[in-house]
Amino acid sequence: MALPQHHFQQHYQSQQQQQTKSFRNLYKVDGQMSPGVAYYDPTNLRDQSQHPPYVPPFHVVGLAPGPVATADGGDGGIDLQWNYGDSAFLSLVGDDIDRELQQQDTEIDRFLKVQSDRLRQTILQKVQTSQLHTMSIVEEKVLQKLRQKEAEVESINKKNMELEERMEQLTVEAGAWQQRARYNENMITALKFNLQQINAQSRDSKEGCGDSEVDDTASCCHGRSLDFHLLSGEKNDIKEIMTCKVCRVKEVCMLLLPCKHLCLCKDCESKLSFCPVCQSSKFIGMEVYM
Repeated sequence: MALPQHHFQQHYQSQQQQQTKSFRNLYKVDGQMSPGVAYYDPTNLRDQSQHPPYVPPFHVVGLAPGPVATADGGDGGIDLQWNYGDSAFLSLVGDDIDRELQQQDTEIDRFLKVQSDRLRQTILQKVQTSQLHTMSIVEEKVLQKLRQKEAEVESINKKNMELEERMEQLTVEAGAWQQRARYNENMITALKFNLQQINAQSRDSKEGCGDSEVDDTASCCHGRSLDFHLLSGEKNDIKEIMTCKVCRVKEVCMLLLPCKHLCLCKDCESKLSFCPVCQSSKFIGMEVYM
């Protein structure tokens, strides 16, 4: 069986020879001008049966005509061979095209898959980055709130400590005031008792006067002298009691704790750390207003 390319070359050579013959009529040969050829001549159409029919060099299934019968009743074997070879060639080309299309489809699918995977990874990465950023912001806000609460708790604890210290100071001061009040009450009681004794002694001295006027006068005069001596002695004792035991000039006005002795003036109390009466250590000195 002849190949399609071989038939194509033979057919192309025959057509080229016919074209060279027809084109020679347009130019002069050997110095002679060829007669003019009419492009449309009805007489020439009668001789068209002498020329072989035109066969296209390519055969497309469904578009190219089938085998054409010749004038002598032949079946056109050359054209059948050409159509058979051309169909085989086109089938091979179609198979190659199908394989190429399948390969391109496969590559397109693979490319789309790769791009979709990349897009998915990019979206996931952006979502994770956004989530991490949001979590970091929330964590920072929570830590800031915790630091604020810790600062508030520390401030409250500091204020509580200050209040506790102040309460201790007030408790000590309250105890000192209570002791001062008790000492003042004791002093008032002692002074009242001394006044009662003085009044009783003065009554007794008045009741012991003589029966006669002379005796009464003498006893009264003597009694008055006794009362004067008693009063002057008591006044001296009270003055000695109310005099500072250190300088013996100023009156006592400072109550020493915890021994509760009223024996120092304000100036001497600031210089001593012990009680001059009982020699015990002084914790605090409180001023008493007499």
